[in-house]
Amino acid sequence: MNSETLSSTHKFGLRYFSDDLHYRVEDLRIWLPQWKTLNCQWLVLYSTPWRAIPEAFLAPIIENGIIPVIQIHQSPIVALPTRAFDSILGAYARWGVRHVVFFDRPNQRQQWSQSQYIAHELPQRFWNIWLPLAEHARDFGFAPILPALEQGGSYWDTSFLTALLSLVRQTSPHLLNELQLGIYAYSNHANVDWGAGGEARWQATRPYFTPADSQDQLGFRSFEWYDPICQRVLGRSLPQIMLGGGYLPVTDSKQSGNLLSHNLHIAKQAQNPQALPDYLLNVALPSMDGDNLPVLFNQHAHPTSHAKQLREWLVGKATHRQPKDAMSHTAHGSSKRMSHYVLLQPAALGGASWQMEAAQTFAQHFQAVLGFSATEAQNAQQVSLFAEDSEQIREVSAKLQKSGCKTEQIVASSARKLQSIVGNRVQKNQAFLG
Repeated sequence: MNSETLSSTHKFGLRYFSDDLHYRVEDLRIWLPQWKTLNCQWLVLYSTPWRAIPEAFLAPIIENGIIPVIQIHQSPIVALPTRAFDSILGAYARWGVRHVVFFDRPNQRQQWSQSQYIAHELPQRFWNIWLPLAEHARDFGFAPILPALEQGGSYWDTSFLTALLSLVRQTSPHLLNELQLGIYAYSNHANVDWGAGGEARWQATRPYFTPADSQDQLGFRSFEWYDPICQRVLGRSLPQIMLGGGYLPVTDSKQSGNLLSHNLHIAKQAQNPQALPDYLLNVALPSMDGDNLPVLFNQHAHPTSHAKQLREWLVGKATHRQPKDAMSHTAHGSSKRMSHYVLLQPAALGGASWQMEAAQTFAQHFQAVLGFSATEAQNAQQVSLFAEDSEQIREVSAKLQKSGCKTEQIVASSARKLQSIVGNRVQKNQAFLG
């Protein structure tokens, strides 16, 4: 698939290996075609203070319109001599790199030596280490980027961020017009919309304390919690660069069914700039995580089912440009761009993890698109609804039928019964009974 056939986007990106061992030209030959097939616009790369990522690896990435973000890791966190970075920063600037981030998760105990991690005045001590490097990078044309914090963390991230931004305002107001904020936005096995609305919606949430009936920033929507802090402390939003986000693989089979639907949902939002706030510059789904567990690709760059479904969606998006009133058009025509959609009920509305697991098995066997969006499902000829039997779901089914979809409900009162239904359908190869 030629990436030039896809719609122009600004936010979708990937995170590469969490080590510095995959920067050979041979690696690039394997990975670059895969990044292009997914219309990757941003790429987060791991680096170390004493070794630059080679120009032979970076130059083709930039030439293909992908924006690299280089994370320079130093653990434990210590003060580094600024002049030691002259050659690296100078080279990056000449090659066209524009985003360099020093350090990682300074609010996490594991990032400090035992003697240096003292919660008292930790933001101030980190600021004193980070600021000279950020100022030095500015001399080479790089905007200062505060490193991403661990969501939650040993030192609660929202409190740490508040303290850091207060130091910006008090000591370095000259940085405000250029300052950017690195963030993590991992789902942490929660629903993809966990924490949506931020502190304005979940007012009972406090640092280190989330009431049972409330939500917090420990999910993909972390950016909606950080922006109000920026506005409250600085009087303005800051551009946020996601250095990692989405749903990571887990060994727990009860959770694995969430991965596909969550990351596809996030990726599709990232391909639509209007779906996410302007201050969020990018999304960085993990192509490979630190344990080499495949998310979109395995370690040999072979796409997983997640990548294949995203690619299929992108091809359909590029070749079937529909007008805004496409739903009324498809209700009486045959321009549906998907043959089969498996619609899940979000956990926030009563969906269960065992429904997600069964739905993933069903979707993979019958090569159907899996997701949470009823609006997106209207673009399918057939829709299988995995949900509790309720008036709300019946209304969704009626709307889908009105838009020209054939629908069926796959309903069961327990995981065992649902697995039996799906197993029977798979065995008989019955993709749709509606």
